Formats: sequence, C-alpha cells, structure tokens
Amino acid sequence: MAITGPRVSVNGARVHSRGVARLVPLSLPIAVPDDVALRHLRTVKSNQFTSAYYREIDAPITTMWSILRRFDSPGENKPFIQFCHLASGNGEVGSIRHLVVHRNLPGKDSIERLDILDDNAYVTGFSIIGGDNNLKNYRSVTTLHTTANGEGTVVVESYVVDVHAGAITGGLPGLREYCDSLQHDHADS
Repeated sequence: MAITGPRVSVNGARVHSRGVARLVPLSLPIAVPDDVALRHLRTVKSNQFTSAYYREIDAPITTMWSILRRFDSPGENKPFIQFCHLASGNGEVGSIRHLVVHRNLPGKDSIERLDILDDNAYVTGFSIIGGDNNLKNYRSVTTLHTTANGEGTVVVESYVVDVHAGAITGGLPGLREYCDSLQHDHADS
C-alpha cells in the first residue's frame, strides 16, 4: 500500500501523513537529537491537540532517569499529585497506576498505563485509561538527553489528547500554571 499525503521533515527525516490524521513533528525552540525527535512524532486526529515542552536541568542524566523512570512514584517530579499507588504490575510496561490529584485541579483522579520504559534510550510514556478527569485518549512520551556541554539533562515531554468542551481550555493551561508556580516556590526555598 502506498503512503500518500503531504511530507513533513522531522530533523531531516521525511515522514508522511494521510487521511483525517496527520503526523506532527516535535516543535521546540531548542535542537534535539534525531532519535529524540522521532520518539515525539505524533499522529494527531482532527479532534485532538498535541503539545511539547522541555526543561534543562543541572543534573546528570542518570540521576534524572532514576527519578523519572519510577512509574510508581510520579509525585517526585509532578507536585500536583497527592497520592499514587500501583493497581497492577510492579513498574514494568503494562503496569497500571491510580493517581489522586490536588483538589484545586480539574478532575479528581487518573488511571494510567505504562506504555514505554526504555532504560537504554531514557524514554518513558503512559496513557490515561480512566478516572474522573477530562483527559480522553491522553498519551504522553518523556525523553531525556544530555545538554550540549554534557553536564546536564534536557527533559522533553510531549502529549496528545482529545479536544472537547473543558478538556483544553479549562484543564491543561491551569495545570501548567500550577506546576510552574510550585516549581518557582520550590526553587525559592
């Protein structure tokens, strides 16, 4: 079967989109390695939204990975999580976790499945599969790579989610602002 549709360049790699879905490459104001950019390539339908963000952290990649790879303990790097427990599995791909978020956020809880965990490439990803929230068909990928000077870590997270009333306008921007304020408060202390 031939692939048809417009071509998109992803850090030099050529990809195609077709039909009602399109391939969306990573779009950040920093350069990332090609293998990282390809991990964040998303197939996005017309009723979906996708975004990505990054943060440079002054810590070795192995230290950051030891924190971010822990599916059972996301509160270490996501301060909006009040409680988490593994409902099934022991942190390997296919494990299910149940999260309770702070009450000033939209929704109450989230049930998530670990889809990717690659200790060699520093890649993890999960899907939201249930819970009381507005995030339907949410999929996220997080990658780590070293900074240009080799001393720090660049964390890149991308996601795709269905767009419906209240999903984006009321949810994700507020979550980003809340997380940013917590990170600033933590940095000041």
